[in-house]
Amino acid sequence: MLHYEHCYSEKNNALLAQHQPFIQGIIPQVVQKFYNFLLDNEKAREFIDEGVVKERLYQSQKNWLKQVLTPHRPEDKTAFLEQQKQVGRIHARIDLPLSLMEAATWVYKKAFFKTLILKPLQEASSDFPFTCQEIQTRSELFILISEIIEYGTSVINSAYHQQETELIKERQSLALNYASGDLAYEIVEVKSDATEWLLELILKLNQGEKLQQGQLCNANFYLWITHRLPMIEENPHRNTILTISEQLYQYFQQHLEQTTHDNPALITELNRLIKQLSFALKSLSENLLKENDNRDPLTRLFNRRLLEAVLSKEHQLARKKQTSYALLMTDIDHFKEVNDTYGHNVGDIVLKEVARRLQEPLRITDLAFRFGGEEFLVVLPNDDEDALSTIGEKIRCAIADTPVEISDNQQLNITISVGIARYDHHPDYLHTLKEADAALYQAKNNGRNQVVIYQGDIL
Repeated sequence: MLHYEHCYSEKNNALLAQHQPFIQGIIPQVVQKFYNFLLDNEKAREFIDEGVVKERLYQSQKNWLKQVLTPHRPEDKTAFLEQQKQVGRIHARIDLPLSLMEAATWVYKKAFFKTLILKPLQEASSDFPFTCQEIQTRSELFILISEIIEYGTSVINSAYHQQETELIKERQSLALNYASGDLAYEIVEVKSDATEWLLELILKLNQGEKLQQGQLCNANFYLWITHRLPMIEENPHRNTILTISEQLYQYFQQHLEQTTHDNPALITELNRLIKQLSFALKSLSENLLKENDNRDPLTRLFNRRLLEAVLSKEHQLARKKQTSYALLMTDIDHFKEVNDTYGHNVGDIVLKEVARRLQEPLRITDLAFRFGGEEFLVVLPNDDEDALSTIGEKIRCAIADTPVEISDNQQLNITISVGIARYDHHPDYLHTLKEADAALYQAKNNGRNQVVIYQGDIL
């Protein structure tokens, strides 16, 4: 993996310094090649016109190349990284597609290769031979320039995604508006889970067990508060729950490995915090009952339009806490034949029943979406890699094992194909979505009615 210390090592700085006049001299024509490429590209023209290129982007790209292709000292690292991150934030704010930056990387490297190596070789003659030493030096310089461009672009892309996530949060206030009535009852379930958790914990503490961090962090109610609650539109009840949850977490951190013998007030304080949490959850539930319903009207699953905000939040959380998440994509097998044979009314019955069964094996933190037509998507936060196949099989069996009743005396055997992909630290959450889709495609291609977990060789 490329890093600052490698790109701007003492040896590489010397190479850059030696060739600065040459590098800085050819940067304008290199950038011009990039923008010629953009203006000739149909997709790129949707985002960039010639006026924008001349007025802003052309100059900014020249400045960027001039800045990254000069020597940098170790003490310049913080300022250098901040400059690259600022470029990424700007690109996100103006909604410049990352595909254009990827195109820039390719065009820049190609242009430098032609200028540094290919053109001199083509122009070399017996009167002006190109020595082996010159070829080696130019090759080393080209490799270094390529590495610096890739490194700078990677920092920009990372900042772009961070800014994009923040923009989504600001635009939507993470107001997923998850069907308010259903969410209100979901919160009642969370409240009940917190109470049951406390009773079980008190029993263990009375039996002499020590307080363990996993007792809280793996609890369903705490996972829901961590993953789902921040996605609700900000309001005083939501903020109170988050505050109490943090207090509970800090209390656990301060009293790990303690028993009631070590701290007689342990149960009393835990009971106080859970009571406060229960009251705040009840208040939030009552408040949400007043809001509008925004779920898919047929299946009662979340609308796809809310998916981007959910994925952005899960992606941000996984990066921040060094955790993971998975995407499970499923498709009803031969659904077109159902519609063609029995009509769309029966198709709707099948969709509603599949959606209902799909949710049965899910945890309280998992979110199911109607992705489109007969496709469904489940976001699995804080996933256990070993459990992915199990949950995929549970969902598949929930559909396949019991026929769907479409009338008083008629049933249909329905199966689904399932593709699962796990977040692999790629900076773009759409990459994980693409992997889940590829896994689903393989499941269908392999004969349907099966679960495929994405492996690197599928795409």
